[in-house]
Amino acid sequence: MRTERELASRLLRDPGLNVIPVIFRKGSLRALDLDEALRLVEQPAAPAAAKGLWPDVWARPLAKAATLAAKGLLRLAPERSRRELLQSLIHAKNAGYNLVYGVAKVKGNAGPVDPGLIVHPGEDDLLFHCGLGWDLVDLGQLIRLHMRAGLKVVSVIYDLIPILHPNFFPTGDGPYLNYFLHIADISDHVICISECTRRDFDAFCADYGRQPPPTSVVHLGAELSSVADPSEFRGLAARLRKSRFALSVGTFEIRKNYGFLIDLWHELAKDPAFYMDLVIVGARGWCADDIIARLWNSPLRGKRIFWLENVSDPGLAWLYDNCHVFLFPSHYEGWGLPIVEALSRGRKAIISGRGATAEAGFGVATIIDPSDRGAWYRALREMAEQSSYSSIPVSVPSWEDTTACVKKLLLGI
Repeated sequence: MRTERELASRLLRDPGLNVIPVIFRKGSLRALDLDEALRLVEQPAAPAAAKGLWPDVWARPLAKAATLAAKGLLRLAPERSRRELLQSLIHAKNAGYNLVYGVAKVKGNAGPVDPGLIVHPGEDDLLFHCGLGWDLVDLGQLIRLHMRAGLKVVSVIYDLIPILHPNFFPTGDGPYLNYFLHIADISDHVICISECTRRDFDAFCADYGRQPPPTSVVHLGAELSSVADPSEFRGLAARLRKSRFALSVGTFEIRKNYGFLIDLWHELAKDPAFYMDLVIVGARGWCADDIIARLWNSPLRGKRIFWLENVSDPGLAWLYDNCHVFLFPSHYEGWGLPIVEALSRGRKAIISGRGATAEAGFGVATIIDPSDRGAWYRALREMAEQSSYSSIPVSVPSWEDTTACVKKLLLGI
């Protein structure tokens, strides 16, 4: 979601691109107003707009009639002028909204999503999607548009972990296999976020008899745009300021291997000379109920081990800036964005090196396989005893760098 947000915000605002933000709805591509799309990716959920000139009892029928009229106009318009007409209708819809409700679509005062206008793409159009494709993309409709209208498709693949390690997912590879096969078949270009993911995708295509489409590797940006702020942690921030703590970031799921860290901390905490705490940041995921239960019943919870489920970007930035070391013992990754975020803020990192994490370590992270429990134990003991840490000079990509690479690829296609 961070990738989709960062890329969308920049690409939608780029004056050198002609972009129509769309969603799939009722078997069609539906246009969103540009301001509405930017609100979705840049602003938190906002309350519905205040009532204006007319109550909803009049506004809703008028809006429905206007939508039907707009659809009729699009059907009657020559194909060569549909794009220009669509843009005009989007602006007209927004103007009508402001007239009826008496408010502009501004920050903190925007109405609900209104995908009223169907987009009819042609062979000069390109659909770029980099989000949760298996959940939100109508693959059947996408195939029809690709074959009938010549619509070009550029997809982003983060990893093929559901195919390589289906045991990490409650549904196995069922929901994902069909999606990756379709991506291989209909994409004119695939952007992979690491060389590891590109190798995995090429191997997947070979295993299933597909000719892989052209691929490129584009590394994700690393900076958090928010100013560090610990206010949401209340009393915990005061404790963390006084003591050293190790930080690990990622959804609390079995693949992230938090059980390994929790067990390791129980061993380390037996030594009274070991005084580094563990902070885990991540929403509750799947296949980790037993690990969460162990943590919940642990005597170290709230004393030496802290789990923060919902952390804002300012809060996360503060944790990165103040942690003594960053830990990432994951079983497999398609990249490892938290590693790069930590390195970009000068933190030392100990990572597992499985999947693409070694790439994300940029040659400066300490790599220890999680099967070597003794090595992790010794490394953490040594890290806790170090009086201070020095900033690590490492050059990592920014989101501007990532967007520039993506833009160049899209225009080239």
